[in-house]
Amino acid sequence: MICTNNFLLITSKELKLKTMNRRKFLKKSSTGVAAVAFLPLLSFTSKRYLPQDLYVAAELFEEKGRKWFFNFLISPIYIYENYNDTELKDKFLILEGQNDSTQVKLSYKIESLTQKTIDDKRLYFIQYKTEKDAMGADDYKFAKENFGKEIILEIHDKCHATIRNEKLKRELKFGFSKTVAEPECFLTTACVAHKGFPDDCKELTLLRNLRENVMKPNAKYNFLISEYEIIAPKMLININKSSNKNEVLDYIYTHLVQPSISYIESGENEVAIEHYTHFVQAMKAHYL
Repeated sequence: MICTNNFLLITSKELKLKTMNRRKFLKKSSTGVAAVAFLPLLSFTSKRYLPQDLYVAAELFEEKGRKWFFNFLISPIYIYENYNDTELKDKFLILEGQNDSTQVKLSYKIESLTQKTIDDKRLYFIQYKTEKDAMGADDYKFAKENFGKEIILEIHDKCHATIRNEKLKRELKFGFSKTVAEPECFLTTACVAHKGFPDDCKELTLLRNLRENVMKPNAKYNFLISEYEIIAPKMLININKSSNKNEVLDYIYTHLVQPSISYIESGENEVAIEHYTHFVQAMKAHYL
């Protein structure tokens, strides 16, 4: 472990990562070129993605002695401007909750929407109903017991939001965090931005493609993706506050991003996922 200005750097030994032969991975053989050529990059770059607003809980939700942190994404373009557009499929609200050991993903289908304008701010009241078929049995039970079968989402556009069920007298407040222009590779994005690379650089393109076309279609990666979307921004907050931020980002780029890209370019997607996962899990102990 290296300690610089009271901020911890992870060594490759502590991460227990396998020593990689860089020459082997960076060597451009005909097989490696073919593997890259067959990755479905076009389906990712041509995919329509609606910007989404991220809202994070302003308070922890307590349930049977456990404390949960909730967040949700909602597309203002879709919900506010194209509510009746039947071609747009995302008429669901996914409320994600996380505690120390468990995660829930609660799915709600939109039933109705009303709009008001107060002090030049758009205010929306959206009624949702639990979508049982879109959830596992445990998640559905959690949703029904804690929030009921129907909820009202009140949103002050890009300011704050409240989810409530008046019958159960449940209310959960959220604050607007940011607008997500596209799905994010948080750590990679921070590293390549630090390096001065553009948003469409090779590193981000390959890792986004891996997530969208390899991981997301496979249910076994659902938890990894959801957990990463929660913990990675929190780790970056701590990294950005550190006095040796640049040193940390350089280290992550060298030991996380570059090896992962090498694996992908070699056609070893599962190895890339395993490497990325183990590295991020080790980071949790130091940066959360």
